[in-house]
Amino acid sequence: MSTSLKSYLCYAPYFPDALPRRELAGPDHKALVAQRATAGIMTLGGALLDEAGNVIGNCLAVVAPSLAEAKKLLEADPYFLNHVWDPSKMQVTEWRQAKLV
Repeated sequence: MSTSLKSYLCYAPYFPDALPRRELAGPDHKALVAQRATAGIMTLGGALLDEAGNVIGNCLAVVAPSLAEAKKLLEADPYFLNHVWDPSKMQVTEWRQAKLV
């Protein structure tokens, strides 16, 4: 039985005091992102910035068979495990990327 994959967009703001933990978890986070991007699991990723240009979180997209599975992928990320992302403010929703041209 084949399970179709859906795309999920995640808004993942940082805890206000996350910078030291982000610096420690950064190499493991980046390695996992590279693995998932190569495997086609992560399709988009980047930093969220405040008006001064400071990084205040991440936005990423993953493909998974369900919302629950998408959340499991995000909860296994070093930024989640090391309390960089604030789970009380994270949002994950199914999305469909538009064909722009």
